[in-house]
Amino acid sequence: MPWCPKCKNEYVEGTKECADCKIALVETLEERTAVIFGEKEQMEKLKEFLEYNKLRAITVQLNEEDNTYELWVKEEDEKQARKLAVVFMKEEARRKAEKETLDDEAKKGMNDIAEAMHVNSFRSTGVYQDSASKAEDNKSSAYTLLFVGGVGLVVVALCMFGVIDMNLNETSKYMVYGVMGALFVLFIVMGVVSMRSYKFFAQKAQTEDNLTGEIRKWCLADLNVEKVDEHLLEEDKSLKEEMKYFKRVEILKKLISEKFLNLDEAYLEHFVDDIYPEIFEKEE
Repeated sequence: MPWCPKCKNEYVEGTKECADCKIALVETLEERTAVIFGEKEQMEKLKEFLEYNKLRAITVQLNEEDNTYELWVKEEDEKQARKLAVVFMKEEARRKAEKETLDDEAKKGMNDIAEAMHVNSFRSTGVYQDSASKAEDNKSSAYTLLFVGGVGLVVVALCMFGVIDMNLNETSKYMVYGVMGALFVLFIVMGVVSMRSYKFFAQKAQTEDNLTGEIRKWCLADLNVEKVDEHLLEEDKSLKEEMKYFKRVEILKKLISEKFLNLDEAYLEHFVDDIYPEIFEKEE
């Protein structure tokens, strides 16, 4: 049965919105937490983005005290929701900056196109994948391609020597066997390429692990809540914790980039998301 996450009232099956609170109902009353707040339209778009990325039981509700809309998720999804929210906000900022650079005449023609492509542009936004994961993906692909290619060539050979009779005439036989043989050879070539990629990413993963260990050690030794918050602007120090999160993330990225040069942006974002709880949530 659906429930209202705000007033905790239970509704009959099929009801979508709380009659009193005017917010979407959820399936269960699991422990929930607010991730971010903003304008209603922006929070609804973020909700759509999170749901596309497999998060569920997300609600947007009005905080009447501040007259802002808050996005709530299950506590177990908080970390992933924050990561995806960062991706969303960056994409929103990029889109806004691009629109501001267009002249008025170009804007008029582009706005409809931008709106139509809104969801797809978010769906194409990738989440960082470490080298170890890439190595495993390539390894799995290599084994699959090599196996299919090898078995396929054996079957083609058996057909050509008459062990397996496919009941084809001479002309069709050579055409079919030629195409099938070429296809399975291509599978083997792709398997070899994937195996080389696996070895490359496996070596890179080792280097990446060493670098991650070194950066993590420095962060835990040299950074804490006080040192990071020293870099907050005076007006930012009074922000709610969920908004301080985004400011702190940018500060962490800047401090780490100054200490460890030439870090990949995607890697840095992924690392900061992981180290953030170890610096802030433990101390809080």
